[in-house]
Amino acid sequence: MALGQRLLRWVAVGCLRTHRVGLVVGLILCFTPIANPTTAGAASTCEVMPAAAPMAGVPGEFHGITPRRVADSRLTLATDGRLVPGCAVGVDIGASGAVPAQARAVAVNVTIVDADRPGYLVVFPCGTPVPATSNLNVQVGAAVPNLVVVSLPESRRICLLADQPTHAIVDVTGWFGSDGAGFVPGGTTTTVEPARLLDTRGTLRPDGGTGRWPATTELQIQVGPTQPGDPAWEAVAANITVTDPAADGYVVAYPCNQPVPPTSTVNFVRGAIRANQTLVALDRTGRLCLWSSVDAHLIVDVVGRFVHGAGDPLALGTAQRVVDSRNRIGGWTAPFTTGQVRPVDSSGGSASTAGVALLNVVATAVTAPGYLTFYRCGGPVPPTSSINFAPGDDSTNLVTVAADTCVTGVGAAQVVIDRLGWFGRPGGLSDLSVGAAGAMQPPFVPDGHDYSVPCKAGTNDIPIKLTAAPGRTAAIAGAPAAASITGMLHLQAGQLTSVMVNGPGGSSETYSVRCLPADFPPIVASVPGSPAPGWYLTTLGYITPNVGKYAVILDEHGAVVWYRKTTQPIIDLKRMRSGDLVWTNLDGFAPFGVTASRGYEQHRLDGSLVTIHRAVGSFTDHHDFRELPNGHVLLLSYVPRAGVDLTVFGAGYSASDRVVDAEIQEIDPTLPPGSPPVWTWNSKDHFNTDETTFPQRFDTDGNGVNETVDLLHINSIEPQPNGDIVASFRHLDAVARISRDTGNILWKLGGTPTTHDSSVGAKVLTIVDDPRGGPARQHSATMLPNGHLMVFDNRTPSLFAPLVLIGPARAAEYAVDLDTNTARMVWHLDDAAGRNAFGLGSVQRLTDGDTLINWGPLQPVIVEYDPANTVQLQIAQPTGGIGYRVVKEPPTSFDRAALRASAG
Repeated sequence: MALGQRLLRWVAVGCLRTHRVGLVVGLILCFTPIANPTTAGAASTCEVMPAAAPMAGVPGEFHGITPRRVADSRLTLATDGRLVPGCAVGVDIGASGAVPAQARAVAVNVTIVDADRPGYLVVFPCGTPVPATSNLNVQVGAAVPNLVVVSLPESRRICLLADQPTHAIVDVTGWFGSDGAGFVPGGTTTTVEPARLLDTRGTLRPDGGTGRWPATTELQIQVGPTQPGDPAWEAVAANITVTDPAADGYVVAYPCNQPVPPTSTVNFVRGAIRANQTLVALDRTGRLCLWSSVDAHLIVDVVGRFVHGAGDPLALGTAQRVVDSRNRIGGWTAPFTTGQVRPVDSSGGSASTAGVALLNVVATAVTAPGYLTFYRCGGPVPPTSSINFAPGDDSTNLVTVAADTCVTGVGAAQVVIDRLGWFGRPGGLSDLSVGAAGAMQPPFVPDGHDYSVPCKAGTNDIPIKLTAAPGRTAAIAGAPAAASITGMLHLQAGQLTSVMVNGPGGSSETYSVRCLPADFPPIVASVPGSPAPGWYLTTLGYITPNVGKYAVILDEHGAVVWYRKTTQPIIDLKRMRSGDLVWTNLDGFAPFGVTASRGYEQHRLDGSLVTIHRAVGSFTDHHDFRELPNGHVLLLSYVPRAGVDLTVFGAGYSASDRVVDAEIQEIDPTLPPGSPPVWTWNSKDHFNTDETTFPQRFDTDGNGVNETVDLLHINSIEPQPNGDIVASFRHLDAVARISRDTGNILWKLGGTPTTHDSSVGAKVLTIVDDPRGGPARQHSATMLPNGHLMVFDNRTPSLFAPLVLIGPARAAEYAVDLDTNTARMVWHLDDAAGRNAFGLGSVQRLTDGDTLINWGPLQPVIVEYDPANTVQLQIAQPTGGIGYRVVKEPPTSFDRAALRASAG
């Protein structure tokens, strides 16, 4: 129910905090769970607010929805009748159903009501620090709305933090994610400036009448273009202003052709003027509808539109104060007064600002009524207003405007401006091309800071052309700085050159261009979505002719930021907690890994060898390596065993055959080499021979004869928090959980309906809702935080005639229920081309809900998908090649400058 339908009177007053220090002290004093859990409405507890700053990201494009109310502290959320000062309360956007799982940020209209003392409200992602800014400031006797754009953390919760007791209402108007509509500035198809589309004070109303728009009557405005061939406007950023209302009330903005949603966009009191920006969907014909609870004059200023396949995505970072006329921040040394024109440096001293800025603007200490208009510096002043204010009240509004912003208007007030984010990828360069057309990888985006070109041995003459973003200059290798540069780089293969971009306030950022070694395996990156920042660890060159063998680290744009050439093919690159890297060489007898002298090599970023981790008593297998919290490591090994009856497999097998068993060893690296393992597990004690569904013979002696049967082929292990191990057994078509305490199998998923350890309580899970009946020759099994199992399911066909295909390779997720002994398939993603994968591959569910798949021998080999299975990033190897495993690390795992400096 909208505010006007629920309240006879609103009471609220507000102020804006001036110093972050004061807020932090207040939180220390007040951050205490409420002691009276029996109080009516005590449904929430205080959220934890860490000290680490969140990383900037690009949530994607806009998806407008019919506005939907997701929280109202008068009904829920409140811990003591109203929000408690200093207690951050979470709103579960994910559980509300208002946005899908792939949403990475939301546009919410937040309204403060029923505050009885001056105060403010901050909205931020739960699990991140409280920003040193505010989103709403209350007014005496009024409900105060404001648009907030906020990123969604892994928990899908946004937090509300008030400094005084108050109620808060949250309405979602849309979300940001992949495959949405980009932002295009301008209120018409022919301008980048805002446009006033409605003003009932001085022009005829859409119904032909004059005067205030009548209460409870729908007003339809044709906002989007109607000409054939014009791209459809899916949503708009519009400033909705109410003036001279006949009584206290509210206005709702929504797409036409549907009932009025039970939400509010602008709340106001009788006779006042109130503006609020909204990001709101249009109907299919480009119309916006307004509905007012009371008679009122209505003004609509469109500042931008959202168009599918055009415009810019949203970029969000930590909110930052860029202007405060009370404290001389941003060069504003006095209150704003009528007729002045003042610039706003929306970068806040950071070089990472471009495109269109999202600014939260507050007018406080008002001494003369008026308004402010934000516009592009040097451009015409549009006949619109961005924020309206009057003496005695603080006014707040979100403003969407070009990054090179100027402000003018009438009245007199102190002004505070906080930058929340941008539309456009932030960066100090607006354009960069290096080498021949199409040679530079990845394709340029302003927020991508690393690029490479293929090179030949010796010196390479490489053309470069770049343009700095407005207000910035760039310089290459100490040459004079300029707004644009066209020239030639002279680089040796493997050499890196840097482009230094200088911005406002002495800020700077560095772009790099790498001349790759002549034998570097070609890769092609494509980033159609907005993957979260992070580092992709993988290897290149395995089973690829005429190229070198490399360990590589890529960023979220697919750029090669670090690499290390090796003398042998390598696989399974991982980061250790120390920051070192570990990988294994492939120079032994397939498929059992390395020679006795080798194992998993631990290297520093500069390539220097720290140590070699080896299994004890037998060869180290190359399929997996895991570091434990206690510093120990888990290694795999194959142990030969002779005299085994394999006649159950039929012709070609004997009653006294040779096999290899799978062994897991826990090694303490601090002990002398060759010391006995701390813990050992061997498959022969826990699986029967007839559980093997895919027996294969291999040459383990290098004599050219496939004399040994690999019964299980263990190919991944994952330690669990309690010490248990989840392991994948390719030749069992099964995944099993192994007890660390007893070594017994706790459950088995896939394969035969029986298992050896049933006598000691092992459960064989019944697979439900999987049309293929379970995994086949799977690789890479991992448990998700929700208890589900995820596997990369290769679907490798039988190697014997006749060839029987068993479906395309896929990633599959199963909900494991030990109460019912079932494993229900809840998600899967097939290879788009319907291909199976002979082996290798990996899958990783990321903290933001994306899924990262290494498709093994299939191209593109690395693909990241969002929760709707939309491609966010993909890496292909155009000359061929396969991937063993890819691991994505968070941004904090490596320093970009250190990676650049140590590559080689």
